[in-house]
Parts: sequence; structure tokens; C-alpha cells
Amino acid sequence: MVFAFLLLYVFSLIFQPGTYFVELAPIRPFLVLTIISAFLGVIWTRGLTDTQKNPLNKYIAGLIFMETVSSLQMGWLGGTIEIFINWLSVGIVYILIANIVNSYTKLRLIFIACVLATLIIMQQAYNIYANYPDHPIQMYNGRLSSYGNYNGANDFALLLVCMVPLTLGLMSISKSNLFKVIFLAITIGMTSMVFLTISRGGFLALLIAAILFVVMSAAYKKHKFLVNLVIVVGVIVATSLFFVKLDTRHDASSIAGGDASSEHRLDAWSGGLVMLIKNPIFGVGYGQFVERAREYVGIKIQAHNTIVKVAAETGIFGLIAYLGILYHIFMNLYSCYKQMKASNDPHT
Repeated sequence: MVFAFLLLYVFSLIFQPGTYFVELAPIRPFLVLTIISAFLGVIWTRGLTDTQKNPLNKYIAGLIFMETVSSLQMGWLGGTIEIFINWLSVGIVYILIANIVNSYTKLRLIFIACVLATLIIMQQAYNIYANYPDHPIQMYNGRLSSYGNYNGANDFALLLVCMVPLTLGLMSISKSNLFKVIFLAITIGMTSMVFLTISRGGFLALLIAAILFVVMSAAYKKHKFLVNLVIVVGVIVATSLFFVKLDTRHDASSIAGGDASSEHRLDAWSGGLVMLIKNPIFGVGYGQFVERAREYVGIKIQAHNTIVKVAAETGIFGLIAYLGILYHIFMNLYSCYKQMKASNDPHT
């Protein structure tokens, strides 16, 4: 039962039922799922003791603490409680997955839940893009976006890029040719939508993910020259196609920069550094980067960089916690990769 709730919980984290079904918003469906999942998780895993020694825990707890404390500067206790609950829900997902997902089958089902939720996000994005080009949720120049947390093109691209490795992984380990074709089709659909977001960061991340997938595959060892040739040709073709789409953006004309979008990013990053220097302990407050950017940069602008945003909003301790999370995640992934390579078993 607890795993079934966890699947629903992970699905809802991406799907956002309270946003998709507006009539459900007052009952806070995700918050209800958070409470039920946490309660069942504590009972079924006997206090969630399996991950207590993981060093990643203290960094996650530290980031949640700094995000919450930094928001107190705004003087709105209700908002601070809301921020704490939102971050706590993410922490609960991590704890539950780390303790309950203890088999290959469960992990695969978690991946599938993520992909299914993303497909709904994609369907809504395509519906808006194809039928309502002037819808307010679309950004200028018709850049593809969806709803809720993904109503910005860059955010939507980030979601898609994060899902592509999951669909590629599911495709590579599927024994059924039918499922291989299904996951391949989903991967192609996600890749196409990344192009339609016209997100430079999303495109570069997609290239890196694709290259890593190919280089880490078994075929790379057997046909290294041929695979390298395919990679080079693929990168050239993909980049050429993306530049054609990039020309439709009035604020960006190059991946390398030199346009309005790139200059604004540099302004945002330098402004974020000034925010950190002037507010080193608690930052300017959670979610306040855009509001305070006018004070430090002269215009309202997004950070366009998570590290800069965390540093500016939560101070040096929040930055340390966030970098600690990234470090341990990559080290854990590298450890898993070495185990898989040593055992030659994709299920490791």
C-alpha cells in the first residue's frame, strides 16, 4: 500500500493535480498526499532508519532550513510555513524513495510514473501550442511551455531533459520490442519539444545527456569509431536544426551569447553575486531574486542559474547545502555506474 501511495505521490509532484484541475485547488490534493505518504512511510519502514547515515541527508535538511529561515525576512509567517511545507514535501519524497524503492521493479515503476506525468504535461503544452498560440501561458515568439511549474519555456525544457535519460533507460532494458518502440517514440517526442522551447540551456543539456548515454552504452566499446562518427554528425545536424529555430527568437541569436538574452543573464549573475556579498548569511529571502533584482541590477529579471539563485536568496550556508547535494548526487551516480560497469548488468 505504501508503495502505491508513493507512486501516486511522485506522479502528482510532476502532474500538479491542483493546477490541472482548478476545482481541486482548495482541498490541496498534493498536501493531502504528502501527509498520507509520510504517515504510511513512517509506519511501514519503522522510522525510516535506512538512510540516516547518508551524508546527503544533512545537506537536504540544511537547504530546507536555510530556504525557510531566509523567508522569515519577508515578515509573513504564513508564507514561511507554506515554503517549509513545500520543501518538506520534496524531502519526504527523497526519504520515501530511499527507503521503500529497494528493488529494480519498484525503481522502474517510479520512472514510469515520472514519464506518464510528463506525458500529460507535454499533451497540455502541445494543445496550447497548436490551438491557442496567443494564450497568455505562452511566452513570446511561440516558445513551447505548459502549465504550473512548467509555464516557462526554460522550466519545461528542464523537465523534458530530465525525463529523456529515464525513457532511454527504460527503452534499453525493456525485453519487449513493443515497449522499446513506445519508449523510443516518447524520447523522440520529448526531444522535439525541447527544440520547440527554443531553450539554449535545454538544448545543450539534451546534447550532453544523449552523448553520455551513447558513450556509456555497450555498443560504444564494440564500435567506438563508428559511434564517435555518429555522435559528431548528430551534434552537427542537431545544432544546425536548433539554430534555425533559434533565429525566431528576437532576444537570442546564438548559443555562445552576444545578444540581449545573454547580456541579461550576465547582469542577473553579477547582481546575484552582489546580493550574496551584501546579504551573506540569509540572502535576500526565498523567492525574492526577481523582486530584488531591480534594486541590484536595475531591471526585474530571473536568475537563469539555480546556483546563483540559491546563493542570492539563502546566503552562503544555503549555497554550501545546495552544492553538497549536487556533489553527493553525482558521486552516488558515479558509484552506481562503476558497479554496473563491473558487473556488466544494466539492472545494477
